[in-house]
Amino acid sequence: VSDTFASATLTGILPLLGETHVFTLSRDRGEAITSLAKDGGATAAALDAAVTRARGESHDLRRLRAILRREPIRGTIEDCARELAVSPRTLQRELQASGTSFRDELRDARLAVALPLLIHGDAKVAAVAARVGLSERALIDLIRQEKGTTPGALRKKA
Repeated sequence: VSDTFASATLTGILPLLGETHVFTLSRDRGEAITSLAKDGGATAAALDAAVTRARGESHDLRRLRAILRREPIRGTIEDCARELAVSPRTLQRELQASGTSFRDELRDARLAVALPLLIHGDAKVAAVAARVGLSERALIDLIRQEKGTTPGALRKKA
């Protein structure tokens, strides 16, 4: 859609709608997200990094991530490789080519599963830790390392 068309459309429609919503037009995705998130660009940077990763990830990497998020207790590359119908070494090479490792993917999956359970649920930290295949201490350390806080503080913020 051309700028002229978009401007003409807005010029013609706004008087009909009246002032129903405050809005801002932006040409830059990062600028738009930053204006919404009000976090100095951290959300925009995270979103850009996620898009970049998603565009470059292989089919097997996407499948591995789905497996680990479905079953984060599954802690071995051998089990995951078997489900993906590849050898563990092939999976390691593919992960390395994508700039990651099985250990990093497993950690990310465990965190992705644990955070909503801790923030929005009422299960004890030990129960959430068991659900993701970690000890309570290891989960607390993971959250402190990745989020800079404790599970209890996360819950209080929510």
